[in-house]
Amino acid sequence: MGVGLEEDFSSSRERKSPFPNLVVIDEFSKDTELFRHCGWTPKKLLPELVDKNPVTAFDVLIRLKDSTEFAEYLRVLVDMNISLHGMEVVNRITEEVEVSTGLLQEYISKCISTCLKIKVNYRQTIAVRIVCVFLRTLIQRQIKVHCLVTEVQEFCKKFQQIEEAASLLAAIEEP
Repeated sequence: MGVGLEEDFSSSRERKSPFPNLVVIDEFSKDTELFRHCGWTPKKLLPELVDKNPVTAFDVLIRLKDSTEFAEYLRVLVDMNISLHGMEVVNRITEEVEVSTGLLQEYISKCISTCLKIKVNYRQTIAVRIVCVFLRTLIQRQIKVHCLVTEVQEFCKKFQQIEEAASLLAAIEEP
């Protein structure tokens, strides 16, 4: 079901997309039922698409933002294993579409939890750096993460020896 955050940094495999190009996706986005007719349900399409080609995944989601299935696609995105590509897609989506605070908070909590579960030190450090940059980007764009301030602060304090965590902590604690 996709490459997790920990594996993102241990694999150098080339990622090629088995999915159609954006011209085809444009046609599909005109009639979102075509996705279903091709067997492209959110659970079937999105995880592999995010893993193999996050730019195309973002483009597909943006083209579907006005469809009745968009919320289902966002739910699948939040439920996926946390990965670098997944965070890239979530970050880009939040720039273009208002994502519910609850879904975003759930995703952020999952990012933090994923970092805490990584046992290999250097992989954990890389994951923490990426999650901190992701969080910092959301905060700079003034996306509401205030309900998670305590959780994010605790996360940053635990990893304050990592520059990005210390910087994020300082940014959160600024008056």
